[in-house]
Amino acid sequence: MKKILAFLIAGLLCSTCLAQIKTTTTEKKALLGVTSPVIQGNRILVGADSNVAVSPVVILSVETSYKFKRLKAYRNNVRIEPEVLSETEYLFSGAGKYRCEITVFDPEKGIDDSEASFEIGGSPQPPKPEPDPPQPPQPPSPTGPFDGIAIRVAVIATGMQQTEKEKYSTALQTVIQKMQSKEFRTLDQVTRYLQSQPLTNLSLNALLESDSKARSLGFNDAIAWYGEVLKGVR
Repeated sequence: MKKILAFLIAGLLCSTCLAQIKTTTTEKKALLGVTSPVIQGNRILVGADSNVAVSPVVILSVETSYKFKRLKAYRNNVRIEPEVLSETEYLFSGAGKYRCEITVFDPEKGIDDSEASFEIGGSPQPPKPEPDPPQPPQPPSPTGPFDGIAIRVAVIATGMQQTEKEKYSTALQTVIQKMQSKEFRTLDQVTRYLQSQPLTNLSLNALLESDSKARSLGFNDAIAWYGEVLKGVR
């Protein structure tokens, strides 16, 4: 009879211990990317610079009469540290399967443990993409004779002073006339003449030098090439 009574008392104590840990999970949704939130009735007002996204979360509540408590949490079997909201509540976020091991201790009541499992599905809704910043106007695509040399020259000429444009225009017009009249019979004569002129725009000179070196221009082709350059300068 004493053995039976002892067994019943032990069972009652065990049942009481198990009841000392109560876990509750509550599903919520969290707003991400908000600034200056203010609750107004059933609405949440946020800053104009907010980039709002919604993410599912779970709040785990652990209630116990024991003095000490320890919680170990795992997501997909990897140890994590949840956000502590209060002495009894923990916040979990991020898709995955969760398992929480709760251990409690009290000098008078001993040690007890429990376990809670739950799952958070999906993923946060992506924030709305920010509009692309306005792009500066782009120069037109190089089209036309000699890979659009006239347009490429014109892009540089837009930043030149009028007097500088006139110097290039006069020099190029003179070159074309002398080539057409056969006063200049070689491209070397053309080069020496241009080098003697006050043509000092580094960007334009670099473009003309690199483009001319990339081509094998005959004498008549060179006349047409200088004509396109003259169009661009004007």
